[in-house]
Amino acid sequence: MKYFALCEAMHGVKIEVFGSDNGGEFTSHAFEEFVASSGCKHEVSAANSQEQNGVAERVNRTIVGRAKVMLSGAQLTLFLWAEAARTAVYIMNRTPTRSQTKTPYELCTGKPAQLLVHLQPVGCEIWHHVSKDLRRKWEPNHTIKGHLVGYEGRNQYRVYCNHSIIITRDVDFVPPAAAAALYPPVEVIKEDEEEDSGVASKPSQADLQADTPPPPADETDRSQGSTETLD
Repeated sequence: MKYFALCEAMHGVKIEVFGSDNGGEFTSHAFEEFVASSGCKHEVSAANSQEQNGVAERVNRTIVGRAKVMLSGAQLTLFLWAEAARTAVYIMNRTPTRSQTKTPYELCTGKPAQLLVHLQPVGCEIWHHVSKDLRRKWEPNHTIKGHLVGYEGRNQYRVYCNHSIIITRDVDFVPPAAAAALYPPVEVIKEDEEEDSGVASKPSQADLQADTPPPPADETDRSQGSTETLD
């Protein structure tokens, strides 16, 4: 229902046909009355025929897959799946695709999306500044530790702390561990340095043939003599 109002307010257009599956949220009596009152035609796909709603099904699969990766990579609890899915949609709407050079956000609003310099890894640790109006008089700490789970509006973040989701702009991100500490560099030894370093190189085929001793002279005579006897 909000999407109908959003389309009319932002684009000045009215939805004429609305397609969906047979989900309960789309077949309820209240929704059917709303669609009828708005003058929109409601078309539903056949039962057990996901291919008739293929675009939506494929997008849902992409969103769920990215949300799973976020939860697994950040080691967040599974009940934050809705926040991860919301963040996946937020990023998808602001990145171009192979079929479009413009982002979905720009195609929908006509305005270019803001630079993505504000993006941070989902699940990273942050310190949330508690406003003076929300602090008690004798509380020593004015910051709360939490985890970033999404974005809201311009320069606003969705933060999970104290078992709740808060929307704030006053955050300080904890810098991640240095990459060198997690992945120490691997020393590469060049060929001209192998002798000095004491590392033996793998012998080539020519070296192996040169090191092979020739056969004894008596064995050579025997092979020649046997050949003459056969002739």
